[in-house]
Amino acid sequence: TPCSSTCSRFANTCVYGLQLRSSLSDFGPPRAPSDMARHASQINLDVERTFPSHPDFRLPEKGAAGGNGRRLEPLRRVLMALAHAHPDVGYTQGMNFIAGWAMLALDASAEGGDGRRGRAPAPLHAVERSETSAFWLVSALLAGAFRGYFEPGLEALREDLDALDLAFCADHCAAWTRLAEHGCAVKFFCP
Repeated sequence: TPCSSTCSRFANTCVYGLQLRSSLSDFGPPRAPSDMARHASQINLDVERTFPSHPDFRLPEKGAAGGNGRRLEPLRRVLMALAHAHPDVGYTQGMNFIAGWAMLALDASAEGGDGRRGRAPAPLHAVERSETSAFWLVSALLAGAFRGYFEPGLEALREDLDALDLAFCADHCAAWTRLAEHGCAVKFFCP
């Protein structure tokens, strides 16, 4: 029903807001303050490195056109909330691209667009809506398909990349051999 959908959306937004507030303050479950400070420091470095050629992630420079940077703060908030909501993972480099992609993809799907450049930018309310949705999507990915990918040591990611390398070797032996001759592996080309 429309009412239950609205209530569910409101509840998701409230939970996201609580995670965000807790990540920025002393409220919420006890956390080592140094952990959140360390995550915040790395997030602040990485946010401006996210999709640097996309205008929504590029700060406007004096005298330069093309950047509005309007997704930088929402992205920072999503990453801080994720670091707080997933203390076993915290924040690891690369999560900024997953969350940034989620914001872009969710905006495109909400507007019925295909995400190609040249479209009019999403209205600000859509960016805010995609912020909450991006938090939940990335949160689900961290708990599901990407479980272990961003945990310290990246063990699950390394195992999957090794499996990909072996599968490529089995299916495309000549190409795998050629890469190996140059000291490369297929996993070097994975984001």
